[in-house]
Amino acid sequence: MNLGDPVCKYGRTTGYTCGTIETKQFDPDGSGTLFNATFIYVDGGSVNLSEGEDSGGPWFYGTTAYGVHKGGSGNDAWFMAQNYMSALNIRVKIV
Repeated sequence: MNLGDPVCKYGRTTGYTCGTIETKQFDPDGSGTLFNATFIYVDGGSVNLSEGEDSGGPWFYGTTAYGVHKGGSGNDAWFMAQNYMSALNIRVKIV
C-alpha cells in the first residue's frame, strides 16, 4: 500500500466507495497517542467516504484487507491499519 494507491471500503450508510491513500501516518485527534495505532488517511475526491454508522466497516482493495473504518471529514476518511489489529487478534473479513 503506497501513497496514491486506490483503496475501497464498505460502510453501512455510504455503501461501497473508493478513494486514494493520502498519508499513512494520520493522527485523528492531534495528540499522537490515539490508541497508539497507525491510521491511513484516504482522499475521497468528489465521493463521500464517511457518514455515521460506517465505523468498523472494512477497508480493502480487491481481496486484500487493509483495516477498519474509524472516521471522516468532508469527503475524506481514515481507517485503522490492519497491522495494529493483528496485535489484538482482530482480522478484517471480506465476504
